[in-house]
Amino acid sequence: MARLLYIASLPHSGSTLLSLMLGQHPQVIGLGGVDRAVQMLIAEPEKTGERRCTCGALTRDCPYWGLVAAKIPEKKPVSVIERYRLALDLFAEVFGDQAWPVDAGQIKEPLYTLAGQKWLDLRVVHLARDVRSSMISEIDSRRRKHRGSRLNIIVAMTAALRWWRENEKLVACLQETRLPNRLLGYEEICLGFPEVFSGIYEFLGLKPVPMSASVPRPNSHMFIGNRMREQEEKSNLKYDGRWLTRREWLPPCLLLPFLLSRNRRWVYANNVFSVFTRQ
Repeated sequence: MARLLYIASLPHSGSTLLSLMLGQHPQVIGLGGVDRAVQMLIAEPEKTGERRCTCGALTRDCPYWGLVAAKIPEKKPVSVIERYRLALDLFAEVFGDQAWPVDAGQIKEPLYTLAGQKWLDLRVVHLARDVRSSMISEIDSRRRKHRGSRLNIIVAMTAALRWWRENEKLVACLQETRLPNRLLGYEEICLGFPEVFSGIYEFLGLKPVPMSASVPRPNSHMFIGNRMREQEEKSNLKYDGRWLTRREWLPPCLLLPFLLSRNRRWVYANNVFSVFTRQ
């Protein structure tokens, strides 16, 4: 039976970081967004082959993605299931059937399609970032890109509503599909280390291993995703705590009081620490 750990999250919630950190276990290998990667290899094989994989090789020479690319003309995968079947069958061939591939696909749609497939042991981590941090990140991102002149409170409110709406949809998806799943917060990854990783390894039926605060890359095969995967200056685990010294997040939290209860439930479910859950 094929295996897959799927990270379901909003963009900029730490899915790439989580994939890389989990790779400290020899039986866990991050692949980035599996379905998107296969689609890129199908649509633009030459251009995609020039991308650099985290293993250090060009994608066309990667011992995993190079094999996937070589098999595509023969298998001609069209549907979501066919693309995943190709990627995961070859994963087991390269890394063994006891290894776990990590899919940082983020979006929930493949889960509906893959749920119930008898050939697949699919498990899900619902990853969420503190809503206050998400709001500040969106405000600063708009400032950097000089996009319009919207007031900070409007940007923050929009980000907060999107955070709430999309995480609610992920919760509904997991309830509907009944897939084995685990809640995890970005803050828990950065600040609850290493307890949260031991919990995920146990969730996968693996024995925990000693963890390091450095972000590994060689034990992964990712050529898409957050650019931190290829930035050596981000080789050490570091929390983005800008929101701790800012207050633009406060008005949305006062106007939408349910945000903080959802924040506690989704981001700090593992009770690793309580300092950020004091409202």
